[in-house]
Amino acid sequence: MQLAGRVSDLMRYGAGAGEDPFAKVKALITDMVRRLEREAGIEATHKAYCDKEMGTTQDKIDNLKGTLEVLKAKVDKKKVIICAAEGRHQRTAASACKVGKVAG
Repeated sequence: MQLAGRVSDLMRYGAGAGEDPFAKVKALITDMVRRLEREAGIEATHKAYCDKEMGTTQDKIDNLKGTLEVLKAKVDKKKVIICAAEGRHQRTAASACKVGKVAG
């Protein structure tokens, strides 16, 4: 009850002098709201930047994954060609050995 009495007295005496007893509190609240709005704007700008960068990065990752698959397929084809060439080489070498034995 003492607090209510003090507030009542403050309002009565402050209002009697033509002053707003809550002017300081109103100013503090207004400043706080402005600061929070400014910080929210900065955070929104930062989030938009991050979202854009994440999208760009994901596009690059997807592109590089596709390129990797193409390159893996090319490597696999080259391995098949190498194995086939090695097989022909071994057959040719074996044939040459047989010919050498027959001729020798």
